[in-house]
Amino acid sequence: MHFLLDIAVTGCSNVPIATELAFRHGGKLEGVEQVMEIKDAYFLKSGIGRYSFRSSFIEFGPGYNKHEWTQLRNAQPN
Repeated sequence: MHFLLDIAVTGCSNVPIATELAFRHGGKLEGVEQVMEIKDAYFLKSGIGRYSFRSSFIEFGPGYNKHEWTQLRNAQPN
């Protein structure tokens, strides 16, 4: 089975956004960099990331890392 999901963001220019993906524990996460002070938080700074669990996997990207904020204004708390 194959799915492709495109996310388009429109509105004011130069407003930072964050797209958060959540995966179950026990899988393997590749292509990302861990956020130093936050457990289980990672950035996809460029390229394609991959999460695999047993025989299933999901690929996501391309990464774009203009900021390294993990809590954006008016966002839900971490």
